[in-house]
Amino acid sequence: YDIVLVSVSRLSKEYTSLDSKLGELRQLCRCYSRGHEQCCCRDRWSEAACRSPLLCVHWKRLIVDEGHIMSSRNTVRVLMAAYLIAERRWICTGTPTHNLVHASLAAPGLRPADDSSDAAPQQPAERRNPVSARESSSDFLQLGLLVTKFLRMDPFARSTSAWTSTMVGPYKHGDAGARRRLRALMQSIMVRNRPETVVGEVQLPPLYERVVSLRPTRMQALTYNTIAAFFHINAILTEREGRDYFFHQDNRKHLRQLVANFFHACSWFPVSQKHIRDGISNSEAALDLCARGEKHYTPGDISLLRCSIAELKRAANDPGWLYAVLADSAAYRVSGIPQKLGNGLLALPEPKMASSTNTAIPSYLATSVQLLDIAARAKDMLITADDGLPPLHTNLDPRSFEDLQSARVHTCICSKVTYLVDCVRRYAGDEKCIVFVSSQSDAALVDDALRLARIPRLLYVNAATSQKERRHNITTFSTSTWFNVIVMDVHLAAYGIDLSAASRVWFMSPIWQPARERQAIKRAHRLGQRRPVHVETLLTEGSVEQALWARRQELAGDEGCAVPRDIEEDGKMRGVISNAGFIDGDDAAAPDLGIPVLPRAVRYPELLRHKYNMWCDGPAGDAKMPFSKTKRLVLRLHAAAATAPPPAADSGTTADTH
Repeated sequence: YDIVLVSVSRLSKEYTSLDSKLGELRQLCRCYSRGHEQCCCRDRWSEAACRSPLLCVHWKRLIVDEGHIMSSRNTVRVLMAAYLIAERRWICTGTPTHNLVHASLAAPGLRPADDSSDAAPQQPAERRNPVSARESSSDFLQLGLLVTKFLRMDPFARSTSAWTSTMVGPYKHGDAGARRRLRALMQSIMVRNRPETVVGEVQLPPLYERVVSLRPTRMQALTYNTIAAFFHINAILTEREGRDYFFHQDNRKHLRQLVANFFHACSWFPVSQKHIRDGISNSEAALDLCARGEKHYTPGDISLLRCSIAELKRAANDPGWLYAVLADSAAYRVSGIPQKLGNGLLALPEPKMASSTNTAIPSYLATSVQLLDIAARAKDMLITADDGLPPLHTNLDPRSFEDLQSARVHTCICSKVTYLVDCVRRYAGDEKCIVFVSSQSDAALVDDALRLARIPRLLYVNAATSQKERRHNITTFSTSTWFNVIVMDVHLAAYGIDLSAASRVWFMSPIWQPARERQAIKRAHRLGQRRPVHVETLLTEGSVEQALWARRQELAGDEGCAVPRDIEEDGKMRGVISNAGFIDGDDAAAPDLGIPVLPRAVRYPELLRHKYNMWCDGPAGDAKMPFSKTKRLVLRLHAAAATAPPPAADSGTTADTH
């Protein structure tokens, strides 16, 4: 054969360690102790010597698709690819590194090597090394493994220290020639397909991208403001120095988690009530010390501290918000739940007005788990037997069933979820949709909402599905007519997946790394796509998400500047997070979903309706009318007559008396 196609997983199974000492293999004979009648060491030596047939061929060219996976260190697939004998080695990838390629190329496309000296104008000193030390270390390690282990370029393949001394060290120290050497290296080993070239040669359907800024709900704003208050209180009480300060250099790991929680709060994040109480008490104690002259704060810090205390107290005194943060998932505003099924739900003070009768309908706050449980319990309450007896007290009367049929889920406390479910319900019938999330909490939030809306969906997230299930879900999504929605972790789904069947894409939150976002979009907007692709990125209005998006656009316009791997490593974003302002919420801005709590296919049993007509006074199904005393007495007498023994002849009691 001229061409052999092998999957990466199958290639990994061909690997056998070449470091085993074959000469000592015969000296470690254990054949007889294992019950063999003769020594099998020669067979074992022969099997070790005759390895994979792929190693017995001198290949002209080795091509690895999504070849950035070859930048791993000492994995089975990397070692097997290194053992293959190939004259030429190719890597096909959209992202060889996150930043170094863009940082080393001052222009959007590659120039000829002889023009490289004129292509790089002198930059200010503060911009000559725009990549941070941590970022450059990670990217240089990735690029170095590709150059030394896979491509085997001299002199780096012969000496690992040559790569460090020639490329890594000078670049980190801001050497003027380091950027030119990196650019020359990339120009010698990389063939880059520029976007304008691809557009000119391959006609793809149009791509429409837009940013949707959504007003947060009142409870969503309370959550966001509590996290912002924590940052302000920490900065003021630590006087912005010391190891207790969030932005101290020793707190990078904790700061990364705090920043992640801050961005989670733009959707929904369950804040600990203990942290709120501690924040209020510590802030009030600091103000008392300042009033006694033992602590000195600026007037601006005192004002900011009082505002932070007020925001924390607003959240701590809001019963709806406290109910929502104690739940496992985001809460929803519902109306029309019968009292018999509304136990455990939080009744809201403002009822919803019915448009037809202009009457007040009780409104509740409930989680998706509670609402799905109500629907399941309602189905169980409709079960009855044809025994002629009254309905059980656990049965659901016809009037309560009618109320439950009219019960609706109106909005979620997260405006993003409300908007997303509204859009998916509108498009999922005719188009396939992808929802990209950047965290497991967002994945659970979207999954619960789609389950509540009874929209068939598939998951491609790390925590919920195995690798085998994820591969199966990709195939099912591309071929099935039933599953038109898939929820994907952008960190897992951005590379090496064909989702050209989808034409609607949503990002639940902005992605900091532009390369990862472009790769995620290209899962749908690629060869094989026949429909226009619409991409929407959801932002919370007035939050740090808008600042992140603006900062990312600013970095994209600066051709010589790279995007740090983590948000908190960017100087401007650190300033935005540390000085984040409070936002206002608006519950009226979200659309009304109108999702039925009870599935439309559920019908009231005629047998149960007949029982209520027979055993209830008043109109059929009036649950407030008790069973009449006469009918209950008749029922008891019939039951007693059926079970009582016949009277004895000498009992001294006449039949009439009895």
